[in-house]
Amino acid sequence: MVNISISHGEAVVRLEGTKKFLALKGTIKIPLKSIKSVSLRPPKWSFLGVRAGTYFPGVMMAGTFWTRSGKEFYYVRDPNKCVTLTLYGHEYSKVVFQVDNHEKVASLVSEALR
Repeated sequence: MVNISISHGEAVVRLEGTKKFLALKGTIKIPLKSIKSVSLRPPKWSFLGVRAGTYFPGVMMAGTFWTRSGKEFYYVRDPNKCVTLTLYGHEYSKVVFQVDNHEKVASLVSEALR
């Protein structure tokens, strides 16, 4: 399961179980001031670059990916259930994660930014 919580001025994305294993990472802490935008737009499956994690085209992206846009983190199986956080001043330029209640999670993060 992927969980996100907002507290003390930061968003915390936690992966549990096999998701943590596949992505080679368990927790990402993001200061709210580093979040440039929140989107529900499905990510692209195409990937050219270096990765640390799991990648099966059209099936799964999990882990850290270095692209032309910078260092990005993905946990995606169903791109239509994803929240994308575009960041600045953080180790990742983008964090994309899948949650069942993606509209609610995107709203929660957007509200915290206000």
